[in-house]
Amino acid sequence: MKKRFTLRRVVYSSLTSIAIVVVYLGYIGPKIYQPSEGSEKIIIYSASWCPYCKKLKETLNKNGISYTEYDIEKSIIAQFEFRSLGGSGVPLSIIGEDVIYGYQPEVIQASLAKIGYK
Repeated sequence: MKKRFTLRRVVYSSLTSIAIVVVYLGYIGPKIYQPSEGSEKIIIYSASWCPYCKKLKETLNKNGISYTEYDIEKSIIAQFEFRSLGGSGVPLSIIGEDVIYGYQPEVIQASLAKIGYK
């Protein structure tokens, strides 16, 4: 009888913890980390195995555009920021004030134009 009570407490505790994390990432996290208003920074959240990430970086490098890259598999802070921005797949780019999900060349080009790149 005592074991069942302990098992029930462990399960309840685990489910409560999972619920807290889900609520945090889904509702609170995005309110904490957002691109700065008026920013002209370019940030890329990527993974080493991602072909679209490589394509995005090649395009930026070819055009001489500097950026900051964070590998979400190597940095817990980058992973937190990525999830806070609603990320579920890479690449996720922040160009100025715009958050771009995936590799979308037209959208990326438009965002770059907004911050002064041709």
